[in-house]
Amino acid sequence: MTATGGDTRPTRTWAAYVDLINVVAIGFVIFLHLRIAYWNPSNTPSWWFENVVSGLGVMAVPLFFMNSGRNLIGFIERESIPTFFRRRLTKVLIPYFAWAQLYLIFHWAVGAVPSLSIQQIIGTMVNGSSSAATLWYMEALLGIYLIIPLASLAISGARRRGISVNNVLLLMVLVSLSAAVLLPAVRRFMPGFMGAFQIPFGGGFFVYAVLGYWLNNVDLSRHMRGAIYILGFLGFASFVLAGGWLMLAASPNAALFNDYLSAGTVLSAAAVFTAARHSRIERWPTGVKRSLQKLAELTFGVYLVHLMVIEAAALVMPLTQVRFDVIYTIAVWLVSLVVVWLLRLVKPFRLWLVP
Repeated sequence: MTATGGDTRPTRTWAAYVDLINVVAIGFVIFLHLRIAYWNPSNTPSWWFENVVSGLGVMAVPLFFMNSGRNLIGFIERESIPTFFRRRLTKVLIPYFAWAQLYLIFHWAVGAVPSLSIQQIIGTMVNGSSSAATLWYMEALLGIYLIIPLASLAISGARRRGISVNNVLLLMVLVSLSAAVLLPAVRRFMPGFMGAFQIPFGGGFFVYAVLGYWLNNVDLSRHMRGAIYILGFLGFASFVLAGGWLMLAASPNAALFNDYLSAGTVLSAAAVFTAARHSRIERWPTGVKRSLQKLAELTFGVYLVHLMVIEAAALVMPLTQVRFDVIYTIAVWLVSLVVVWLLRLVKPFRLWLVP
């Protein structure tokens, strides 16, 4: 799928590089939720180790959003808007409600929540991330789903009118970057900057969705890819060095470099996505790619269950030394894989709990 000239004909096709991104990214997500030194900055090798790996891990969720954009923007060529909402919202909303309650019950069972009440249950239904912090991703994903039809209609309309789809996509990327990254950064230092000025439909994590679709559909020359890789490395370095030193200095401006919506994170995630797309993974043995696909199919379930696995493990054998971070990450990933695989053996769970 390429954007050459003014036309792009998107088709939702399976790609091994998307599976690779999902499988690797979930490992980094687990690592981020296991960190024991990062949130207590100190100029020690342990803290710097977690800071460097966090510079890689911060790209994980943005890459999930990019894969969603790659797969879904342009859906209008394949299905109607009502069908789009029915399929995606049910796939996210039902697990969201279910896992919010499961985490609430789990926390009550282990004594973290003293009692269960109707108010807590209802509150958790509308604020699932209060029960499990990881559910914020699904809340953000729902917001992206609401905007995707607008982007898809814009692309379809441009194609019908003979307007360059590549230019339309580039405009969406620039507007989204301005709304999600540049404007908030300016207002951090100038809170009154054009106070009533807003950029509709372009804020938040949608920037990653449209960026993923654009990078998947545009033909990038070797020089352009090289420029993206250089900028991506600089973005990673800004997280580690600028963000790291600002964290050590307890500066609130560290978020300019180590937030999910910092410019450096956008650049580094774009570089990783581009590198994956232009890799030679399609030449890998068929058996390896099939195994990767099977693991990728379990990724969403692993995302949903891994925090409970971490919290349960902390009750039995808590992580106390940074040198065991990687071992714990692998162990949690493996246990989560088994749990999700077992749950998916039961059809109702496979359809509604770990789709």
